[in-house]
Amino acid sequence: QDRRIAERVRSYTQGTATEGANPYDHLYPIPKEHFRRFLQLANQRGQKPIIVLTGMLPKCIRICGPAGWSARRAEVKAYLAVLAKTYEFRFADLSLPSTWQGSSTDFFDEIHLRPSGASKVVTRLIRLGAFRPASTAPTN
Repeated sequence: QDRRIAERVRSYTQGTATEGANPYDHLYPIPKEHFRRFLQLANQRGQKPIIVLTGMLPKCIRICGPAGWSARRAEVKAYLAVLAKTYEFRFADLSLPSTWQGSSTDFFDEIHLRPSGASKVVTRLIRLGAFRPASTAPTN
């Protein structure tokens, strides 16, 4: 796990894109425009999307935060605040496991949840009114 976290830190500090560029050094214009257009299209169709910032293993947050993760999180939240002036969407910042009562044991690796963690995230989203659970099990 520590090796994977170290690799993730390197991806923030050294970059993994071609030509040595750091793919996580800021929000890039083209993806931002695609995201804006997604919100525009959803709203035109009468939909109010749910935007969720997902969590990361607490140890990984402590290590990756200073390497750029915290700055990217702040930049994403600022961009969403700008978009909220024009578009309708719901926002849930679940990037810190404490917001959904998560812990290190809820993670399979540094970013992927075990079923216990996924259940906690879904429970939190239901409590936030992000969606209603189905009243019956799906049928085949």
